[in-house]
Amino acid sequence: MQFGRSWVLLTLAFLVTACASPGRAPADRGSGAEPARPTPGVKAITIGLDEDLRNLWNVATEGAAGGEAQHVLHIMHQPLAANIADGSAVPRVLQELPSAERGTWKVFPDGSMETTMKLRPGVKWHDGTPFTARDMLFSLAVYRDPELPNSEQEVVKHIVGMEAVDPATVVVRWADTYPFADRLETKELFLLPAHLLETTYVEAKGRLLALPYFSSNEFVGLGPYRLTMWEPGSHLDLTANPDYFLGNPKIERIRVQFIPDGNTMIANLKAGTVHVTLGTKKLDRDAMRFLEQEWQTSGAGVVLVYSRNYKFGEPQKFHNPQPADLADVRVRRALLHALNRQELARVVYEERGVVADSWVDPSFARYQQVRDSITQYPYDARRAAALLEEVGWRRGADSVLQKDGQRFCVDRPRRRGRREAFAHGGGALEIAGHPGRLRISEPGADAGSPGPSDLQRVSLHE
Repeated sequence: MQFGRSWVLLTLAFLVTACASPGRAPADRGSGAEPARPTPGVKAITIGLDEDLRNLWNVATEGAAGGEAQHVLHIMHQPLAANIADGSAVPRVLQELPSAERGTWKVFPDGSMETTMKLRPGVKWHDGTPFTARDMLFSLAVYRDPELPNSEQEVVKHIVGMEAVDPATVVVRWADTYPFADRLETKELFLLPAHLLETTYVEAKGRLLALPYFSSNEFVGLGPYRLTMWEPGSHLDLTANPDYFLGNPKIERIRVQFIPDGNTMIANLKAGTVHVTLGTKKLDRDAMRFLEQEWQTSGAGVVLVYSRNYKFGEPQKFHNPQPADLADVRVRRALLHALNRQELARVVYEERGVVADSWVDPSFARYQQVRDSITQYPYDARRAAALLEEVGWRRGADSVLQKDGQRFCVDRPRRRGRREAFAHGGGALEIAGHPGRLRISEPGADAGSPGPSDLQRVSLHE
């Protein structure tokens, strides 16, 4: 497992107004839209989004494939709770997080749980309607509905029931122990307005996700900004919500410009027509390096890089995994020892590469509490070969490990919106010439032919 990188770019002009620096020609917007025209005295910024936003239900429910658009959703909407930069949770529309000390988080001897969620007073939907327990119950019903497309149902499947004690309190019953029950974010439970959507859900469920609510300026959320204009293929316009429960936002207007092309994004950043990105992973690394150097000299902007995204493999969870020995923990340990992850991180991410030995980011405060309990698997090709030999895998005539006539070859199913970390590792390790290496080929192709980073087959050699 390794931490992936997100690039966040800020031009210093955004700290003052939405105006581009004098004398700069507007760059190609990549969507045919005119740049947002500044209004004197109005604090406004333009955000560059590296995709064309189409439907907010898809943004919330497609996991990693939701991409950086999830950040845009959070500008317009808010969850029950949120994880902040240090990995801790803070309440959002909740008044407080469920807590064992306060008796609002109970774990029973059979492993089941009960959490009491108290809603923050004064939270309103953008149309002025109060957010209540009714919305909670409705949101759960929709989000766990097996008839609706949703790849983020893993958490709500743990929930066996929810009861409204009063308009501001719900009790959630859990089938088993879930350690993050106090911090349900939008991807775990997308909060929806019952007063706007419940009738359609009950009477014509098949029409629910086609409603303009999810794909136009009819969207009504709980966030600091209201959606005032959605121009498909071009941009969103947002205005500050004066009734936001955490206070009136300081920036009055935001335009979110859809710019899927990385070169066009950089051109707009240089021209000052885009002031900030939201952690894009689509920009060319070399182009980013040049932009970072240019900005360090000119002071026109800042490039920030965060290691907050995981790339990891869980081959034992594949349906009918092949080889079947992936179910043996010794084989999975061997895979870790066979990967020179430090070198992989260096080649792919250079000095910013970080190896992830656990789910806890080393920069988090609580990392020090768990560091001594984390099992590490340093690169050790001989140890990997020994573990595999214990299970019966030995080198064949072509040097590929074999057992009972089967070559050791892991096929990874494609997942939309995911880049394959194993493929990166294979390419990097083969180029570096390490004795323990992964060889990549397309499904059905010659296993000895290295391919690009999105290929799916990984062969393990001694």
